[in-house]
Amino acid sequence: MRRFEVTCLLQSVEVTAERHLVKADFLISSLKPVSFFSPPPSFSSPRVRQRRPAIFFDRDGVINQRIVGGYVTSWSEFRFLDGMIPVLRDLSRLKLPIIVVSNQAGVGKGLMSRFALGAITERFVSELARRGARMDAVYYCPHAPEQACPCRKPQPGLLLRAARDWRIDLSRSVLVGDSLRDIEAASAVDCRGILFDPNREFSAIDITGRDRSGEPGAHVAPTAVVRRAADLYGQVKAILGRSGRSGF
Repeated sequence: MRRFEVTCLLQSVEVTAERHLVKADFLISSLKPVSFFSPPPSFSSPRVRQRRPAIFFDRDGVINQRIVGGYVTSWSEFRFLDGMIPVLRDLSRLKLPIIVVSNQAGVGKGLMSRFALGAITERFVSELARRGARMDAVYYCPHAPEQACPCRKPQPGLLLRAARDWRIDLSRSVLVGDSLRDIEAASAVDCRGILFDPNREFSAIDITGRDRSGEPGAHVAPTAVVRRAADLYGQVKAILGRSGRSGF
């Protein structure tokens, strides 16, 4: 039976992988990310000299449906995005860590408890496992924007923390997100960013990173834009495969 011992800044969580049981003991919060699921030795051991690429995902709007103007505050509100579970199942066959990095300001705003966030995480990771998909780690920034947390995207703190914990080469990794904040966070650490835009919310100006005159705009352009979940697997694998990035 495989076990993960996890110490989080907001929670201490013990997970039995086969049963997906979670115990939570709350600790004192600080301006650092919440993490779930510790890396196995094959990814994190200092004896492993070569750092590996990883596949990062934002959560709301990518893995599950986003609540516009609000937050997913309970499992009853969590809905997997159509077509995303098969994508995660296919990516799980690659020998790379799959990690969520997500802003969850609903905690900092008092709209949901830290326990509720942990319960949602345990349920969606367990459900993915039941359907043959793998999620190796989940990192959250639980702070409100005004708290200026360095882990809140577009700051790259979540990616840097995950890279340290899992011995990841960010320059060979890819992040799938549904906002320009995700793309900016990825760019800050030389990670490739895929903008997932199934509802065509972003204009050509957003996508190219240039203003109407053709000059560089206020944000960084994504490496790729994907409109359909079914196209994500191919695009992720293509980006990882460029210039020897894959490592699998």
